[in-house]
Amino acid sequence: MQRILIILVIGIAALGFTSSGANAGLVVTIESDAGGGPVVIPAFPAAGPNATASSLLSFGLGFTLPGFTSVSVTVTSSQTPSLSQVTDVSLDAVRDSSVGTVTLTLTSSNDDFTLPAGTPLRLESRATGLMTPQSLTFDSTFTDADGPPQSTPTIAFTGLGIGISPQIAIVDRDTPSFELSNVLVLSVVGAGSHGLANATTTISAIPEAGSFVAWGICAALCGLVVFARRRGTLNHLV
Repeated sequence: MQRILIILVIGIAALGFTSSGANAGLVVTIESDAGGGPVVIPAFPAAGPNATASSLLSFGLGFTLPGFTSVSVTVTSSQTPSLSQVTDVSLDAVRDSSVGTVTLTLTSSNDDFTLPAGTPLRLESRATGLMTPQSLTFDSTFTDADGPPQSTPTIAFTGLGIGISPQIAIVDRDTPSFELSNVLVLSVVGAGSHGLANATTTISAIPEAGSFVAWGICAALCGLVVFARRRGTLNHLV
């Protein structure tokens, strides 16, 4: 019987993070296209705004991921003081002796994110493929109560590589809470082959135009002060 280890490490560090009991929080599923259906990683209850939870799950009693001898998953979801939210996912999979290509789909979502209503945001994705032969795709999606979901363009490549999506601007937000979700699809080719990929979904506040103006004025004033001091030094020497 295959013995598959799935390691889920969830770190949530959020200053000012608000959690509602009605929210599902971080939910992760993984599925092999060789059969067996999706495996749902159990959610862990939050223990406060800076909650951290982890679990080591051994799959062998009723759980399998056909086509693989081992699969390791890491998911980290966090909100930082700089008004940005990040969900990192990592997938490390080793094929069994079966031939052909087998694909894993790792889906994660977290509906426990908040930012002040009206704050314009930008959404972006990046993914890294660390083994060959393999191919991957990665998508990130923002969802809130103000409109339809908004997604980054799909990142897709084969073998070793790094992909970065164009940024998506999200404006006209009337509600503070929102959900971030992503889907990493990793296809591993050949018996005994090793697939390894990392991917990140990031959403952050867009600085207001006034902030750039203020920084520009500050920089100009600092420059004038330095210039005045140097000029005074030169006049004194003369």
